[in-house]
Amino acid sequence: RLSSGSLRNRSSPLTKAIVARDKHRAKTTMDATSARTPCRKRSLTTLYETDDYVAVDKPFDMRIDGPAQSQDEQTLEQLVRAAVPPALAGEVRHCHQLDYATSGVLLYALSRKAAAAASKCFEKRTAKKQYLAVVWGSPAFSETRCELGVCQDPTHDFRMMCGDRDAVWPAPDATAPKADRDLRKKKRRHSG
Repeated sequence: RLSSGSLRNRSSPLTKAIVARDKHRAKTTMDATSARTPCRKRSLTTLYETDDYVAVDKPFDMRIDGPAQSQDEQTLEQLVRAAVPPALAGEVRHCHQLDYATSGVLLYALSRKAAAAASKCFEKRTAKKQYLAVVWGSPAFSETRCELGVCQDPTHDFRMMCGDRDAVWPAPDATAPKADRDLRKKKRRHSG
């Protein structure tokens, strides 16, 4: 996820916009009810653009692709396709995934060749990601580094937690039912 910590120039307009966006999201998320309704956003916030890629701001509770669940729901892919020149709209491909409940930066490629190059970086884990934590109050430090891994909370479908993937999601037992093994593999794959 693109964050102020991942940018060298902390006074840049992009960095300030990301920090302001995350502070606003933290406040509105705490004020929201617990019901999960799809995002109704109909505009696209472009964070970065080149001839080969476009990085966009994905709101939480928005599908990135696939069929919409209702007529008034749009996917992020539909918004990106509408924003690029018509000649490129058919070539738009997302380079990585973000969960439905997750907000953050999503990278789209504008050609098959660019998509293959970016996807390979994500697959081989050579793409570097950094996360920004918005906190309430004043921590005793101005900057810190967390070396803990991030994995899916086993008690909640939409929540991540700090922890060791192998401790939280041990490798599946070969004697377990196939459905259980497949779910365990999926959870491990999404947990670091």
